[in-house]
Amino acid sequence: MGEDWEPFLAYNLERSRTPSVKASMRTMMKEIGVPTIPAADVERITVPTSLIWGRDDRAVRLEIAKDASACYGWPLRVIDDAGDDPKLEQPEAFLEALYEVLDDWLPIEG
Repeated sequence: MGEDWEPFLAYNLERSRTPSVKASMRTMMKEIGVPTIPAADVERITVPTSLIWGRDDRAVRLEIAKDASACYGWPLRVIDDAGDDPKLEQPEAFLEALYEVLDDWLPIEG
């Protein structure tokens, strides 16, 4: 995302670590967070699915991704040093994982 994005990212990461913002985010997630998708709906997914997850995601813990991966057979790629937004926190690692996913689904024929 380039150097122009770095100050914005740094500010957001710094703010997200403050106790008052953490408390506010917990409250907000309870109020407006996305509800759990019923298992019957998840089981109806027929397109290739892969999970790219931040190892330090506190909103939806890595254990949830591991369980989904095991239950549904979805490959899981974990991004170290990333929370709930690995594409912003570790863009290079995210892109590497994404390219691996795409390579698995769309093999290039030579």
